[in-house]
Amino acid sequence: MSRSAELEIYVQRYETFRHLDKMRYQAQNIAILVGTLYAGYLAGSDGDFIPALGIVVGAFLMAIAFTMWRISQGIVANSKVLAEFGGKVGDASLPIASTGWRTATFWTTALTLLVGLGLAAFSIWSLIGEKLIG
Repeated sequence: MSRSAELEIYVQRYETFRHLDKMRYQAQNIAILVGTLYAGYLAGSDGDFIPALGIVVGAFLMAIAFTMWRISQGIVANSKVLAEFGGKVGDASLPIASTGWRTATFWTTALTLLVGLGLAAFSIWSLIGEKLIG
């Protein structure tokens, strides 16, 4: 492979890394925004809890967590190729992206998933309780 082709692959992979990294943080910000808006709604609703809305918000948070997980997988796969071609073009300082439970991304994704699951489960439980009682 020619030096210019290697450099082009390196540049494209670097741009992909930056794009995926921005997407990961945008997904986290969307999850925080949705959670904050829902908490604000609950605080101003005089104790009225709408289970259907809780199910929708919980499902949305679970979808965001899945999106964050998929983006992280893409970042790891991209960083391996980026490190390989970085070495070929003279940039040997690129580490491979961290994976596993020791990363902040893992814990943020897990927390978003757990909050979404908890909210959806609580909302379903509340909906079933309303049907049984009333």
